[in-house]
Amino acid sequence: MVEMQMKSMVLAKEALKIIAKFHATYFNKVRGKAPKFIGRGFDSGRFDLLDMVCKQNLNNYINLLKGWEDIGLLRKGTVTDDVTSFLTKYANTSMTTLRLKTLKPKELGGDYNYTLIHGDYRGGNIFIDRNNNDELFIYDFANIHENGIGDDLSWFFASIDEVVFRDNAKELLTTYYDEFISQLKLNNEIDAANKYTFNRFLAECSYGSGQMVMVMMAASEGLLKNIGDNDGNKFIAIREQRAWAYREMFHTEEMLDLVLANCDKFPKKDEYEKLLPTV
Repeated sequence: MVEMQMKSMVLAKEALKIIAKFHATYFNKVRGKAPKFIGRGFDSGRFDLLDMVCKQNLNNYINLLKGWEDIGLLRKGTVTDDVTSFLTKYANTSMTTLRLKTLKPKELGGDYNYTLIHGDYRGGNIFIDRNNNDELFIYDFANIHENGIGDDLSWFFASIDEVVFRDNAKELLTTYYDEFISQLKLNNEIDAANKYTFNRFLAECSYGSGQMVMVMMAASEGLLKNIGDNDGNKFIAIREQRAWAYREMFHTEEMLDLVLANCDKFPKKDEYEKLLPTV
């Protein structure tokens, strides 16, 4: 078997169908269907420590991005004042509000769609069996937990070449969405399928991308110490460049601000639709 390099649209679409079926199985039913040991972000302290770690690592993360830019692993002009301002606000305000049990799941009477997510869904954790009709195998469920589907999809799309994603964004997004809705209907979740619009899906892809910022911020100290190791940093820096391009395309910063302004209620349709990407 070989690691999936995310250069094939056929394989990328197949990987999206796999995760769509998984997400649909636990959609707004994490407590009712998921194993009891799964991390439940809203009523569990499993991830709360990340807030403190990320605050402490804010400067490390900014310096890491600047360092990658200096040695050519990120495009010149990536680390702007706006980026630094966003990261500072996210680490000191947004992240805490989002993580500390504000976005209440529908399963508990809230307004947010939660499901079981892989937590690190990217090409490096998807393998292809070349001896078995290119069957895909998913690995590394160490970060599995309750969250919105945007968390998984932002990781996945950041493992796709930036130009390839932009040129094929609609096809990729609709591949996931159509499979997800189809699976909900097969699971007899007809009401959920009818209510979950494509625009709501895009909005969740947008604000969900903020979770990737948190993970990278938490890991930045170790990466910064080894920044001279170009081979070790190159792949992560490339993925980071793609992630920033994705967040820009999906207006993640503005969507996070909108979500925070509404907190326990999901933003109104006429508000979040103004921020959706054109795909």
